Amino acid sequence: MTIKTKITPLGSGFCIDKTPIRFDHTGVFQEYIVPTGVKKISVDCVAAKGFGTTAGGGRVECILSVKPKQILYIYVGGVPSAREIPSYNASDIRSSAENITDASSLAHRLIVAGGAGSQGSRGPSGGAGGGLTGGAGGNGYRGDSGGFGGTQNVGGAGGVGQSVSVGHYHNGLNGSFGIGGSGNVCGYEGTTGAGGAGWYGGGSGAGDWNKNGGYTAGGGGGSSYTNPTLCSEIKHTQGFNTTGNGYVIITPI
Repeated sequence: MTIKTKITPLGSGFCIDKTPIRFDHTGVFQEYIVPTGVKKISVDCVAAKGFGTTAGGGRVECILSVKPKQILYIYVGGVPSAREIPSYNASDIRSSAENITDASSLAHRLIVAGGAGSQGSRGPSGGAGGGLTGGAGGNGYRGDSGGFGGTQNVGGAGGVGQSVSVGHYHNGLNGSFGIGGSGNVCGYEGTTGAGGAGWYGGGSGAGDWNKNGGYTAGGGGGSSYTNPTLCSEIKHTQGFNTTGNGYVIITPI
């Protein structure tokens, strides 16, 4: 990626440095201090994919109104380390930073790109992250449904399991504010995909098992979000990032 520097005069000898700044996944918050004279920034916010074979993480492009010297906290999502454990694979910009999944800090997110759901074992893909409603996870081999995507108002519903004559099944778990639903272990060789993180997280996939092993579904994707007062020129792209961790690029305007 080539980044060019542009300097814009700001009167009285001051200049605005319009060099884009890229933030990559570190697992912790990173700070961005709005430069003197800057009242708007261009944002390109991209979430991570899920565990295994999944649709991509979401992307949000927009203009964010800010105040000079304001501190923004950037979190860049990373690919989950296990299919059944929900992790915060969304990327976001927020105005407070208690803890990554602290309820108060989650409520102060200004821009969120939703992460993809994780793959269920033995095949079914995780659902796409991003958009106002995340994508659904892939269905299992015997018809267990994938988790549904998070929306602007509620976490995605967990998938619905199929009963088997000799064996057991699990329904998926619902996503919640910020976090995807947890996956389940369904006998040997069977683990359902967790939901992706987002404004609201996706639900996890359902699964069943019998003597032939476990059959499972993928998790749903998390939804994206932009603050309705501070954001303009908004563009959502669902399933944009299929390669790995997310990133955030900020450019002063």
